[in-house]
Amino acid sequence: MAFDADPSPAGVLRIPVCTAPGTFEVWMRRSGTSPTIKLLLLDGGPGCTCETFEVFDSVLPQAGIELHCYDQLGSHHSTHLNHPDL
Repeated sequence: MAFDADPSPAGVLRIPVCTAPGTFEVWMRRSGTSPTIKLLLLDGGPGCTCETFEVFDSVLPQAGIELHCYDQLGSHHSTHLNHPDL
């Protein structure tokens, strides 16, 4: 599945990441659609997940801004790892 693949109705994608130890999934969510303004919100890592940004779901799409958030590997909805080298 490519980054620009159509998300599920809930705007959720699971993007495969291929590494030497195996293939893992990064969870990503899109809110709203905009042909011109797209915003990627990055969380602070395992101590902070994209749930922090849910408050923007009720504001940014109505302002014409397409919002993308993700949980990095090892965090919340993404694959949890037992590989220190990753």
